[in-house]
Amino acid sequence: MKQLAALLVVSFLLASGCGARDDTCKDYAAMEWKCGDFPESEKAMTLKLAEGMCAEARGSNKKDDFSEMFRRDAECARKAKDCAAYTACKDATSDSE
Repeated sequence: MKQLAALLVVSFLLASGCGARDDTCKDYAAMEWKCGDFPESEKAMTLKLAEGMCAEARGSNKKDDFSEMFRRDAECARKAKDCAAYTACKDATSDSE
């Protein structure tokens, strides 16, 4: 969990001010919060980091695994109505690689 938090912080710092922020990334951030196992005290940070990383990935032409994962997960969040559907979509898209 601490490694994930550190990765999120670094990614957010790199992504600050970059990329296209839109409802897709807001939906992604909300779904990550709703379906993740994050402490309530980290809600604001989690939402900002998730939205920032999504925006960076969607706003770039990078083809690295990290950016591709955020783009796929954001699409899953946009389509999903609940955590079960979101998780199933993420599992299906990550398995198709």
